[in-house]
Amino acid sequence: MGPNVRRFREKDFPETQQAPTCPSVAQQAGGSSMGEHENERVVQEMYAAFGRGDIPGVLDQLADDIEWRIAGPSELPYAGLHRGRDEVAKFFETFGQVSEFEMFEAQEYFSRGDKVVVLGHERQRVKATGHVVETEWAMVFTLRAGKIARYHNFVDTHALAVAHRGS
Repeated sequence: MGPNVRRFREKDFPETQQAPTCPSVAQQAGGSSMGEHENERVVQEMYAAFGRGDIPGVLDQLADDIEWRIAGPSELPYAGLHRGRDEVAKFFETFGQVSEFEMFEAQEYFSRGDKVVVLGHERQRVKATGHVVETEWAMVFTLRAGKIARYHNFVDTHALAVAHRGS
């Protein structure tokens, strides 16, 4: 730990005091965390549609002007910034042509204001090489008016690129 970081211990808070809390962005602005729960529900519904193979259901959860960012080098033909629902639909089409998930699991959800962060695990097989990549990931969603307006994934892109190259 650096010099400006302090770990809190139970003895730092006598029974007569309460541990400090960190209110959500919505609460700081005078709102409630109910919007955060709604945002999580939207993301969960998107994952449920994806799990059913219902890409139109996925697209229904997105804002018309969605910014869908997939990290990765040129070996990943689906990587890059995709703007709008039509481009996101093309992303799913391209991904389905080159890879398939053997397992995809959203494991933890964290919400704060208009953001939902999801941690998960996946195993995908690259069709051209037959290589399988198993990795953990983080996905960050920004919601606006009950729709996903921005998406950015964070995953081991090196392992995916190697699997696509077949080396």
